[in-house]
Amino acid sequence: MSTPTPLPGRVRFANSVRVRLGADTGFLFEQRSGRVYSLNATAALAAARIQTEQPPVEIVSAVVDAFEIDAGTARRDLARFIADLRAEGLTDLDG
Repeated sequence: MSTPTPLPGRVRFANSVRVRLGADTGFLFEQRSGRVYSLNATAALAAARIQTEQPPVEIVSAVVDAFEIDAGTARRDLARFIADLRAEGLTDLDG
């Protein structure tokens, strides 16, 4: 059995990021640069949970419940999404 993909203890959007969510999609707007990032349904769900500062392990559970996906895949995808957000300077991480 493989080791679970590590997730940060907490993640939150940087103060300069605004989140706009629709029924199945969403957008992140980074105010300093003016960049806009579009989100698919899975990323929009994750962004909504990040916005309310839910722990990543709870976000994984929400993704598993909402979509036909196993926990390992959801965890890997969320870790990648958080890493991408961090690389773009859109998040602050704890732990």
